[in-house]
Amino acid sequence: MSAFKPLYFESLEDKNVAQIILEYLKLEGVTHIFGIPGGGLKQLLQELRLQDKTFNYVICRQESGAAYMADGYHRVTGKLAVVMVTSGPGATNALSGSMNAQADHSAMLIITGEVPEEFVGMGYLQEGIAGGLKMDALYRNAVQYSQLISSADNLHTLISQALRDAMGLPRRAAHLSLPNSVSASVPTKAVAMPKSPENYRAPQIPRSPDQVEQAFDMLMKAKRPLIFLGNGNRFTLQNTDIAAGKHIDRLDRFKEFVTKFAIPVMTTPDGKGLFPESHPMSLRTFGLASCEWSFLYMNGEGKQKHDALMVIGSTLGELATRKWDPILVPDGPLIQVDADHAVIGRAFPFELGIVSDSGVAIDHLCELGEKTEPNEHVEPRREFIEHIQENHSAYLHPEKRDSNDVPILPQAMSRIVNDALPKDGCHIFIDGG
Repeated sequence: MSAFKPLYFESLEDKNVAQIILEYLKLEGVTHIFGIPGGGLKQLLQELRLQDKTFNYVICRQESGAAYMADGYHRVTGKLAVVMVTSGPGATNALSGSMNAQADHSAMLIITGEVPEEFVGMGYLQEGIAGGLKMDALYRNAVQYSQLISSADNLHTLISQALRDAMGLPRRAAHLSLPNSVSASVPTKAVAMPKSPENYRAPQIPRSPDQVEQAFDMLMKAKRPLIFLGNGNRFTLQNTDIAAGKHIDRLDRFKEFVTKFAIPVMTTPDGKGLFPESHPMSLRTFGLASCEWSFLYMNGEGKQKHDALMVIGSTLGELATRKWDPILVPDGPLIQVDADHAVIGRAFPFELGIVSDSGVAIDHLCELGEKTEPNEHVEPRREFIEHIQENHSAYLHPEKRDSNDVPILPQAMSRIVNDALPKDGCHIFIDGG
C-alpha cells in the first residue's frame, strides 16, 4: 500500500506570498487582472511583471471602473474576475464595483494592498487597517468574504476560502487585504499546494429531481405556461457534457423542449440574449424596457391569463419585474428555481421552490420532455403565440423605432445599432452615467 503523498509544487518553500497567490490564480485559469498600480501592491506588481506572459494586468483609469470592468469580464467569459488595487483610497474606490459583483452573483476576487505590518497604527500614508478605515471590516459588510492575510502561514487557508466563496453557487465577491511586508514573506511551515481547484473546492451541483418532476407536471397541465429566464443562466445555457461523454448543447436541447411543448420563454433585462429572440417561442424581455408580447401572453389579450410560471435563475428584483408588477403572478402555480435559497419566495409567494443549479434543473426538465408526448393544450397555445407575434408589434412605440427624425430618437438609435451589429452575436457595454 503506497504512502500518501501531499500535493506540493516543487520548491514551494522558496515561493513568497505574492508568488503563491499567482499560482492559485493560474489554477483558476485567470489571465486578466484589473486595477491601478500603487505602492501597497509593490511585491505583487513585481511578480506580475516577471509573469507578463501569463497575466495581463489591465491598468484602468480609476479603481471603481476596474472593478466594473472585471465584473463585465466575468459575465462574458465565466472566468474568475480579479481586481488588484492599492491601499486606502484605492481599496475604497473599488468597493462599489465589488458590491455590484456581489449583488449580481459575479465571481470576483478583490486583492487590496496594505501598508507593511511593522508600520500599522503609526500613520503610514494610505493606511487602511488601523487608519480608521478598517478595510477588511468594510469589505466584510459588502461582499461574501473578507480577510486580512496577516501571515504567510495563513495564506493557503484564507485564499482557498475566498476562492470557495467566490466560485461557489451562487457566484459571489470575496476580498483579501494584503500588507506589503506579508506579500514578500515566505511560509515557515510546509503546506500542501493544490494541483487543481478540485483540491480545495468541491463541485456544487444541488439536484432536486423529484421537485423538477413536480414542476414538469405543473407545466404540462397548464393551458398557458410560461418560462422566465434570469441572469443566473448566463453560464448554464452553454455546451456541457451531460452523460456518458456525450457532448450536448444545453441551449439547443432547451430550445427543442420549449418548441415541442410550445412553452414561451421571456428573459429578464440582465438575461437578455440568453435565449435567442429570433426563436418562435421567444417573448423577448420582461422588466425594464419590456417587450409587448410578454404582456399580451400573460394577460391572454384580456381573455385567459397565464396559469403557470416557472422562474429559473432570477432573484426577481425591481428591474426584472417592473417593480414587482402583479401581472407576473399566474392563475396557477408559480415555480422558482435558484441556487440561492435566500431569494426563493422573496418577491412573490410560490407553490414550488427548488434549490438547484439552473443547468441541472434544465437538464432534468429536458430529459422528462424527451420521454413525454405533447398534450391537447400544445397546438392551441402555439397558435396563440403565433397570433401575438404576427398581429402585434414587439415595441411599445413602433413608430418611434422606425423614425428618421433629427435629433435621433432613442428607439431609432436602438434600431440603427442593432442593424449595424454582427448577426452572429456580440457584447455591448454602456456607461450607466
